[in-house]
Amino acid sequence: MSKSWFVKQRADRRTKHHKTSWFYCNRTGEFSSRGAGKRSLKSQGSSKTGCSCPSFITTRTDGVTGEVLAEYYLQHVGYKREIAFNRISSEMHSRIAGKLAQGVSMNSIMDNIRDTQFGQLTRDHLSTRADLRNIKRQYNIDCKEKDSDDANSVLYLVEEMEREQYNPVLCFKRQGQDTPDDGVEKNDFLLGLQTEFQKEMFVKPSQTFGYAQKLVCVDATHGTTSYDFQLITVLVIDDYDEGIPVAWLISNRETADVLRVFFSSIRNKCGDVKTEVFMSDDAEAYHNAWVSAFARPDKKLLCSWHVDRSWCRKVNELIKDKDQAVCGSESATKRD
Repeated sequence: MSKSWFVKQRADRRTKHHKTSWFYCNRTGEFSSRGAGKRSLKSQGSSKTGCSCPSFITTRTDGVTGEVLAEYYLQHVGYKREIAFNRISSEMHSRIAGKLAQGVSMNSIMDNIRDTQFGQLTRDHLSTRADLRNIKRQYNIDCKEKDSDDANSVLYLVEEMEREQYNPVLCFKRQGQDTPDDGVEKNDFLLGLQTEFQKEMFVKPSQTFGYAQKLVCVDATHGTTSYDFQLITVLVIDDYDEGIPVAWLISNRETADVLRVFFSSIRNKCGDVKTEVFMSDDAEAYHNAWVSAFARPDKKLLCSWHVDRSWCRKVNELIKDKDQAVCGSESATKRD
């Protein structure tokens, strides 16, 4: 099946009673730059073949009844059917538009396309970020990407947030930017965020004492982007023992020096807090960075998931008999 399509190369002809339109194969003719000639061709070259394909569609629309009569010749000749010059399918087009409208990032959409497309290679498999940007413009979708370069896009977004009535940016450092902070390297990236609601939850008093005074949890999620940045979350517990994120840090590292800058920016905005319980994984960087910015907690707890994971890793390392090397929930099941 041909994936070619037809385009208008001249204006419609209108009379008192009819409108006539001409459509020709999109690959007919030669490439002609519309600008000053500075725009480079795509890597696969122009879709124009330099010759004339005989296929065409001519339509004549009745101005009174709206009836359309068509004359056509659909046999395309003079070029190969190359996937690079096809368009993505209407199904993929709608699917991408829907995800963009929901605010899904371009990287996530591209990853999803690569992971879910199977079978014979089609143009859908070769969807690019340029395709996604074209769909954004076509549907006038207001996405948060401000520039085709991700670093510039983040910079523009941060500048936009800093101009808001409530500035949610706690700290920001671009990669390659010099910094006076000891231990924070030139290639480090930091973006700390806290919404107005999150600030209120951090300082809000509970029935006994403040949410952050009761318990603070800190944990990192790894490998969520193509840049391998970490998402570090600070979380408190409300009166109903439900967790509430009160600040985020996106960074390429989670060292004590990087975390110190983040925690210090929280203190600058929210004031000092002495929490009863500080919970994190077994990395000392979290606790050391916290006490460098806030008062020392009364208790330090380890996340049960990290304890269980460390326990299982050590059990599997020391016990060679896999039937006996059982830990966690599996162990409880076997004991029952």
